[in-house]
Amino acid sequence: MGNRVTSKSSKKGKKASGHLRVLILGISGSGKSTFTKQMIVIHQGFTKDEVEVYKDILQQNILIGMQELVKQAEKLELKVTSENRKHARFFLEMVVFEAKWDTKMAKKVDALWADPAIQQTWQLSSQFQMQMSNLQY
Repeated sequence: MGNRVTSKSSKKGKKASGHLRVLILGISGSGKSTFTKQMIVIHQGFTKDEVEVYKDILQQNILIGMQELVKQAEKLELKVTSENRKHARFFLEMVVFEAKWDTKMAKKVDALWADPAIQQTWQLSSQFQMQMSNLQY
């Protein structure tokens, strides 16, 4: 009987709106919001306003991640190359929420990301807390 009720409910929902409703349950941090956002992207994409909001969030996350990698590289006593020292210092002193993303900032991120010390720190990131998605760009 339970299957019959579920089946009838599903058919009514589909006929009425042309959409399938899904109840997503899970504990905090289990990926409910991520799943929902992925479904939106797959099936309808983002508006221009949403793209701008997410772009700003992603850029800020990259800056936070790079700042953390530089801090951790220092703690691990890994030295960035001489040409990247000024970039590393910049990220250590930077106030992320005041930073503006521009071409210069992107070049600093690219240069540091390519640095062997930062790459080695990234490989050792399981030893410290870091959002693993930060630098997957």
